[in-house]
Amino acid sequence: MSSQRTSLWHMVDPAAYDSVRPRYPRTLLDLCADVLGITSSTRLLEVGAGTGIATREFLEWGCEIDALEPDARFAHYLGAHIPSSRLSIHTCDLADWCTATPAHHAIAASSWHWIEKERSCAALENAVLPGGLLAVLEYHHCAGGDMEAFTKIHDMDPQHRSPRIRSAADVEGTIRAQWMPHSPVLPPTTVEVAIPYTAASYLALIRTYPDILGLSPPEYEQVCSAASTIIDALPDRTIIKNYLFSLTIIRITSTGSRQ
Repeated sequence: MSSQRTSLWHMVDPAAYDSVRPRYPRTLLDLCADVLGITSSTRLLEVGAGTGIATREFLEWGCEIDALEPDARFAHYLGAHIPSSRLSIHTCDLADWCTATPAHHAIAASSWHWIEKERSCAALENAVLPGGLLAVLEYHHCAGGDMEAFTKIHDMDPQHRSPRIRSAADVEGTIRAQWMPHSPVLPPTTVEVAIPYTAASYLALIRTYPDILGLSPPEYEQVCSAASTIIDALPDRTIIKNYLFSLTIIRITSTGSRQ
């Protein structure tokens, strides 16, 4: 993750993020709970809990969660919207986390790419019991849906910060190449999901992207106006965005959690 993008994160509104970001497919969540063997006696360490999109799902299994969220605004939102006695929220990075009660396993939902790996992986080894697992959930925009329309929107980004939209197979290949050297307990398992957006809901979504928020006011208005015009010209005035969700689970060892 670029330092520039990280520095723009303070511009993202937690409530807006929580309302528009995609939810994880139930099939992947159930698979994760099964491989981790989550029960009411399980203690999880969640790395980068954000607004609790994944946290809510894992609490349904009755487990205890130590949720780490370094952004105080997001941590406050998390506490205000998930009032659970089984959830403990800590405003800190994984690298600074210290506990006398190690977790059984760790999870990272759309957060592992933010992690500063060297110090964090060492901290993870101390924060999880021997034999513990790390489950990484993530998602990517992939080819499919209204590709021509997305290409037009992409071309309106004056800084060309938006990455090229790759095929699902290409994205999955990249994920596998990233994790296979760590001999995953569960190799990358993927699910494609197509989500429809109106102009209003798509604009609400991109307003949670740090790169978009970092544009100058004229550039920002240009992108938003173009996206709205392009979407309103589509059938049903709706654009279909194709996502590839993935779940990878590795065993946490002195080298296994490193990249």
